[in-house]
Amino acid sequence: MKKYLLVLCIIIAATTLKAQDMAVNVYGGYLFGDDVTLQYGYGHIDESPLLGGSLEFNLQRGVSVELSYQYQSTSAYTSGGLTSESGDLAISYIMIEGNRYSKIKEKVSMFFGGGLGMAIVTPGDNFETVGRLAWKIKAGALISASDKIGIKL
Repeated sequence: MKKYLLVLCIIIAATTLKAQDMAVNVYGGYLFGDDVTLQYGYGHIDESPLLGGSLEFNLQRGVSVELSYQYQSTSAYTSGGLTSESGDLAISYIMIEGNRYSKIKEKVSMFFGGGLGMAIVTPGDNFETVGRLAWKIKAGALISASDKIGIKL
């Protein structure tokens, strides 16, 4: 099942609808589970899909600013000493990002960029929602099918 989800996410990794100086991006991806170190123990976040979108504004030739939102709904497990907890977990990322594009062919551009923002972590049950600093580094290719539609990988 993981293989099919991964292939599907790669195919629809990101779709871009483009106006003159603004683009609407729709994201889809899949995150694999991972262990995390906590202050008094450890935890594990299960694998899950990641969905989101962004508005990207072109400032000058090859440079853009992007306001993005991404959402992940998963389950998590924590263990610290004599206690352990498991339950649902929702993580929302709100970020402002900068991108630099470099055209290599008529329909293909390479890009790199980074972002800074906030991760809002909402555990299920009776736990408190917390906000934390979030950052990202990204690179890839934008393949334009037309002047208005493209795919970001």
